[in-house]
Amino acid sequence: MLRVVVDVLVSMPLRVAVIILVYVTLMLPFATRMQLSSMFALGDTYLEASRVSGAGFVAANLKILLSLTCGVAVSK
Repeated sequence: MLRVVVDVLVSMPLRVAVIILVYVTLMLPFATRMQLSSMFALGDTYLEASRVSGAGFVAANLKILLSLTCGVAVSK
């Protein structure tokens, strides 16, 4: 994925690449804030249930939190 982004940025004019990079840099804190607020709203119940069911730390976070907070990123 990162390779594709780098190839796209290299192939476009420098001015457009800089504008995209600045825009992403400016908007990243807002996206992070929305994701964190949705994770805090979920609480620890889902993670505890997945840990009791046998999922490891990484699997619980990827499969549970990522799938539940994916709607927040799409809806905003």
